[in-house]
Amino acid sequence: MSHHALTQLLYSDTHNTALCHALAPWLELRDLVVLAHVCRAFRSWPRDTGRQCFLSILPFWSVNVPVLATWKPHFLVDGVAHVSKRHSFLVHPRIYSCYARTVEGKQMVEQVPRGSLVDVRCTSVKARLVHAITHESVEELACVPLFQTVKPPKGEDAPYYTFRRPVFFKILRTLSSHYSPPCMFRLCVEVFVGLHDTGVSGHYTYTSDRFWVVSTAPEPQRKRVRVA
Repeated sequence: MSHHALTQLLYSDTHNTALCHALAPWLELRDLVVLAHVCRAFRSWPRDTGRQCFLSILPFWSVNVPVLATWKPHFLVDGVAHVSKRHSFLVHPRIYSCYARTVEGKQMVEQVPRGSLVDVRCTSVKARLVHAITHESVEELACVPLFQTVKPPKGEDAPYYTFRRPVFFKILRTLSSHYSPPCMFRLCVEVFVGLHDTGVSGHYTYTSDRFWVVSTAPEPQRKRVRVA
């Protein structure tokens, strides 16, 4: 194939999309990343195939199929999500990539390991409560390092860093009833990844489904006992 024909193939939206659908499923994520760096015609392939890296705060289920758990609020009222100020959020911030989908359409994922360019001292997790519609920040919930120091394995030098344990935090000030009319919110978690000697950083964001914020969960209704 001539250089002109190859250029026409890669830079034609129709042909490029068809080529992506035919070849991308057979390529590893690292191969797609290399292609994207080599030629801008390939830069959309990771996104178009759902293979780009993304942030999730959900636990990883890998018993049978490597899929992420479904985000759940603290409780439901008539099928609507609610969060209580008395209960903590428990988040597992990790970076994943999707390599396939199940029959039901769920993402089959793998955790992306920390690269050698990542500056662990400049990588952090920030959690905020945001307005469900405008995404305006309402309350800062947490700001912690993504990595923590642990005792190094045998043969490894100190300091030795690993992903921190799950992060706990609560909503302290905000209630849906404080607004007129009452409004819903979302949990927004951001990870800022610093890179050594580059002056640049990566930024990943996870935003939950919307929910109401209340002071406490409603008491379960007890069955009334009729006294004769």
